[in-house]
Amino acid sequence: WLLLADIEGFTPFSQSHPPAEVARRVGGWIAACSARFAVEGTEIQVFLGDGFLSFLPLRADATPRFVRLVAA
Repeated sequence: WLLLADIEGFTPFSQSHPPAEVARRVGGWIAACSARFAVEGTEIQVFLGDGFLSFLPLRADATPRFVRLVAA
């Protein structure tokens, strides 16, 4: 599975908040995602500023597991 995650509405958010606040919130989100992915034995491969790309080594029949991971 490939997962592309992007923060919806990032540009208006980043323009209306101080840079330190934007960095703290985005960093916290990425850290939480990284920690959850580590439980599944994977990591974020590419950072995109307001998002990331990750490869999740799950079999095709693991759709429920993938959905739980993304929902978390």
